[in-house]
Amino acid sequence: MSDISTHLLLPYILASQAQKHVTHNEALRLLDTMVQLSVLDRTRTVPPFSPVDGDQHIVASGATGPWSGWDQNVAFWVDGVKMRLVPRPGWLGWIADEAIFVVWNGSAWDPDGSETLGMLDSVAMGPGRMLVIDHKTGPAPDPKARFASFWPQLAAYADALRLTFPAHQLHGVAIHWMNEGTLSFRPLEPETVA
Repeated sequence: MSDISTHLLLPYILASQAQKHVTHNEALRLLDTMVQLSVLDRTRTVPPFSPVDGDQHIVASGATGPWSGWDQNVAFWVDGVKMRLVPRPGWLGWIADEAIFVVWNGSAWDPDGSETLGMLDSVAMGPGRMLVIDHKTGPAPDPKARFASFWPQLAAYADALRLTFPAHQLHGVAIHWMNEGTLSFRPLEPETVA
């Protein structure tokens, strides 16, 4: 019998083993990292200067120093010690600084492996035309930046509507700022999104 599990490679407690708690705690550390995997980023080739317990990163290709040979692995800190996990195909992780999910395909973290599901708030449809309306809470940002933060989401909605209703022209997108009771509108040319 192996001393590690087949899929997650977690250490087993062996029958004649002394200090069983050490093996058990090691398995808990690994589970704490890989279950609901969430990393801060995936662009670093060297560890941060002052890591905090719980920090997790996907090591970028070309890593050097203490991370040399850890390319595309998950580096994490627990109890003041750096550790790593070698990903297995199918692992899903959240990249916090990019706000996307990625899937390990066996050779790379694939940003196309999953989608963050969203629900379109509202569509106004008239004769041959339509308008995307999304609702946001909080204060509206500077008028010049109102669409910048939300453009990927709004563009995805616009693309989906164009595919679903090809006979309707997408007139524009709008954001209803619920706390202020205002509406920001951005007209679209027929091929602005896609």
